[in-house]
Amino acid sequence: MEALVSLPLVLPPTVLSFYLLLALNKEGFIGSFWYRLFGKQLVFHFEGILIASVIYSLPMMVHPLTASFRSVSKNLIEASYTLGKSKWETLISLCAYGYSSLLCPHLGGVWSGLEEPEEGSIEVKGEVWYDSKRGINLPPQKRDVSLVFQDYVLFPNMSPFENIASGMKKKDPQKVMELLKLAGLEQLKDKKPSVLSDKNRG
Repeated sequence: MEALVSLPLVLPPTVLSFYLLLALNKEGFIGSFWYRLFGKQLVFHFEGILIASVIYSLPMMVHPLTASFRSVSKNLIEASYTLGKSKWETLISLCAYGYSSLLCPHLGGVWSGLEEPEEGSIEVKGEVWYDSKRGINLPPQKRDVSLVFQDYVLFPNMSPFENIASGMKKKDPQKVMELLKLAGLEQLKDKKPSVLSDKNRG
């Protein structure tokens, strides 16, 4: 499917146009279906131009989306399934909590009130948090939402071991290792945060 979607990127424009004309004319696969359905042909009409434009632009949409979904940790998806969420609910949850930066890069900041959208409204359980038309913008401290910045969880110059130890009044290496083991980070205890994934930094 990926190879098929990528064809407009590798085919010369004349070849692509030729095959689109074959597909969209009255006898073609797409054109014949359209003609039977609406009684008019696609070639040299607006609808045909629209369909051809979508086919030509498809790789520019599909490739970034595919890369974005592949970057999501499988552990998160499997954890969602074990909690009884469907595939659709899992997709929405990952998007809503910022794991798919392509689909909704600033949603967490907008919900928490740290970022102000250009327009629109946010209503949660009957309470209006934001409304651009009515001039309502509830401050972050009055919104019932929690937000953790993964980029600022660890000191960048310290390893996970050193970060945990720095928060202890009495340094206990054994306790630090127990905590790292609980988080599944014992193998990464000496790595710097810059080489850790978002999941591990969180």
